[in-house]
Amino acid sequence: MKRISEELKRVQTTSLDDPDFHIHQRFQVDMEWWVLGKAIEGLKIVGVDAPEYADKRQEVDFITYNDKGEIFCPIEISEAMEPGRERVNEYREAKQRSNEPPLPGKLIDPIPDPWITLKDVLRKKYDKKYPDRTWLIVYFDISYAKISEYGWWHSTILANAKNWNVEKSPFEKVLIINASGKAIVQFSPQLAVIKEEP
Repeated sequence: MKRISEELKRVQTTSLDDPDFHIHQRFQVDMEWWVLGKAIEGLKIVGVDAPEYADKRQEVDFITYNDKGEIFCPIEISEAMEPGRERVNEYREAKQRSNEPPLPGKLIDPIPDPWITLKDVLRKKYDKKYPDRTWLIVYFDISYAKISEYGWWHSTILANAKNWNVEKSPFEKVLIINASGKAIVQFSPQLAVIKEEP
């Protein structure tokens, strides 16, 4: 059993020390700890009851515990990336580019349907069987600049999610965190903003 906040600190240090952190498969477990840690950190900031400790598992990503060491809930972690993006290819391409001169800066083009991978992740996770009381936390790894030039991530995602029937889920709670890990919205049991972007 590990303290979630300490694992978050460890992983954040690792991510600063290793430039491959966000693109190499060997850091997958650390990324799951980061997503868990950022979500729990955000929940605590706004005063929502959240676990203190966790164990990494196979059947579900984490079993979490309260500050007394009693089971809090199982938590499954997932990620929705930009359509067509693959970490393995990014790693290979980054290594090839490392000896090339940098390209001139370019404007960010919006993605035509930035929600397609998120909807796909939710559909797949909703179709699987998980233990009772499991939470699902999805890391939405698409910069808001690729979604819209205006507004706020939390309002935009909730406005779109109203049409996705996300509240009818097999999970006790479904949370989505943004690319920076600083904002959280809840899809289930009801649509709500948990933590706005700072």
